[in-house]
Amino acid sequence: MDPKHRDRLAFIKIVSGTFKRNAPYLHVRNTGNFKIGDTLTQGEQLNFKGIPSFSPEHFRYVNNADPMKSKQLYKGLDQLMDEGVAQLFTLDMNGRKVIGTVGALQYEVIQYRLEHEYGAKCSYENLSVH
Repeated sequence: MDPKHRDRLAFIKIVSGTFKRNAPYLHVRNTGNFKIGDTLTQGEQLNFKGIPSFSPEHFRYVNNADPMKSKQLYKGLDQLMDEGVAQLFTLDMNGRKVIGTVGALQYEVIQYRLEHEYGAKCSYENLSVH
């Protein structure tokens, strides 16, 4: 894998049947990138409710530390959120981005990955939610 190309791996769990190399499978949700909880079948249109997720307990504003890297920041945030790292919210009143996590350590992980995998730097501001 080449980190400069942000390659991604997908792991699957076979619930029933067997996996055959080079066989055609249907990606039930749609074609393209996989998301957590996606279903692959041999052609059946199966729909599941999905994998339960935990509600965020910590919220922080995310600020772009380098305005010249806005595209990289938002691409990185979108891809990290697709991985289920955290949840991204946009406030209606001002358009600011808020990251919600289950644990505070996730902010450091997101910040590190944005810088080292996407070349984008961010900072955070606390947000009190009642």
